[in-house]
Amino acid sequence: MHFGLAGWSINRRFRRSEEPLQLLDYPRLARDEWGFDAIELNSPFFESREPAYLDQLKSRAEDAGVAMWGMAVDGTGSLCAEDEVERAANIAACREYLPVGKHLGLSYIRFNTGGNAEPDEAEIERCADSYGQLAKFGEELGIMVCIENHGGLAKTPEPIVAVMERVNSPFCRTLPDFGNFAADIRYDALEKVVPYAAACHAKFFEFDEHGNDTTIDVGRIKNIFERCNFDGRLALEYEGSGEDGEGVRKSLALLKRTFV
Repeated sequence: MHFGLAGWSINRRFRRSEEPLQLLDYPRLARDEWGFDAIELNSPFFESREPAYLDQLKSRAEDAGVAMWGMAVDGTGSLCAEDEVERAANIAACREYLPVGKHLGLSYIRFNTGGNAEPDEAEIERCADSYGQLAKFGEELGIMVCIENHGGLAKTPEPIVAVMERVNSPFCRTLPDFGNFAADIRYDALEKVVPYAAACHAKFFEFDEHGNDTTIDVGRIKNIFERCNFDGRLALEYEGSGEDGEGVRKSLALLKRTFV
């Protein structure tokens, strides 16, 4: 299992009003503060998508000895939209990020499904069509497009699996998140989507006196990974209310205790 840092873990640093963290400094920070050699990016933190800026980011990551795995993209609209003009525009907005990923050497990009938590067959079909189009372009560039259990149509596992089966492409995968499914379905739901995973978000919130997350049973998730033959990349995503540096340290320690 390979651990990386998801940029959302330190989103407050990127978004603070005074002296916000610059994306160009993120690879070195991930290496120096916590020892990571891999990171996941987030689209809201890019200052530019121009080639010169991307070259700078790539160079900074190489200098720090940090690989860039993928990117989580937000703000591109619903890929389930019933209005075909709207959906085509949203697909185009997503598609613009794939050459960015190619430039940076990313292997996957996550796009949000949008849509309803209880989609009908027509909505699932529209979503599958959107991801199918993106996967074809992704295949040309060597980049997987991913669905995360991130609300909307992807709130529960069955619609995600339905989209995977309809698209049926190695360039359309899942990005399962430990914490985004509702607690009462979490582990059964993860078992359904992990077989399609390109990578996973190892999300944590709060810790007890033993350093275990109070809501996530990591041992149980490890068992799911073993049953699903997943031994890939875990992008640590701390979302607790505490200080993020300490939250990331505790999260990483828990992952190492469990998976190493």
